[in-house]
Amino acid sequence: MKIYVVVDTNVVVSGIITKNPFSPTRRILKYVEEGVMVPLINHDILFEYQDVLSRNKFHLTNSDVDNIMSLFRLKGEHAEPICSDIRMVDQDDLIFYQTYLSNDESYLVTGNQKHFPIERKIISPSDMIHIISQLYADTDVLSDPHIPYQSESSAVILERARATIENVRARSAENGVGDMTMEEIDEEIRQYRKSKVR
Repeated sequence: MKIYVVVDTNVVVSGIITKNPFSPTRRILKYVEEGVMVPLINHDILFEYQDVLSRNKFHLTNSDVDNIMSLFRLKGEHAEPICSDIRMVDQDDLIFYQTYLSNDESYLVTGNQKHFPIERKIISPSDMIHIISQLYADTDVLSDPHIPYQSESSAVILERARATIENVRARSAENGVGDMTMEEIDEEIRQYRKSKVR
């Protein structure tokens, strides 16, 4: 069973930099790596991930960012956004909402639910972990996930991404960003969005 998710940028950043091994955002990324969750992606979402991760605050090298983006390109599934004229608290969040609308079975996982409409499938990382636990309650997929066949090049990309994320987490703890709260991450994303040329 595929679980389709649109992962908000704040969840991606938190999952990459957090030093807390039990963090729900960290587990979200692990489930993406393992193929338990399939992120719905498109150019705009990948562009924001890349640009936010490239901010000086997070101390990632270009190579780090490239390896992390390769994970999402490898494990993600392209989704065309569905037009919606809904007004958002932050209109830059609209692409995530429109991508979520592209698949009736998808969830939108965000650390800032108040920026999105109140809908049953727009949830926090911890709620997503709970749903996955319920869906797989009678199987061992979470402790020993079945990873479908991967070509040698896919396996290399995945291993490089995993190693990069572990390295970034170690450096984030040293650089003082490993303890950033979701609000602090959101503020960094807001600063990025303000700086974009419109």
